[in-house]
Amino acid sequence: MHYYPAGDSTYLPPGLQVVVLNKSETRCMEEEARSADYWLQLHFDVQLTERFSVRLALGYTSITKQCLV
Repeated sequence: MHYYPAGDSTYLPPGLQVVVLNKSETRCMEEEARSADYWLQLHFDVQLTERFSVRLALGYTSITKQCLV
């Protein structure tokens, strides 16, 4: 999974967190952007029909997307 800056931005916003949650909403892994990160990358394995969620958070704002492989 890769995350890149949007629009004309060169870097991701510092402090942007990407969190992978398992089906019971437990954190499996996370990464946080630093001040000069061009992108974030997370490597993980999932099985067919496995459910997980990805949460993007910056400050007090977050969005969570549920995924099914």
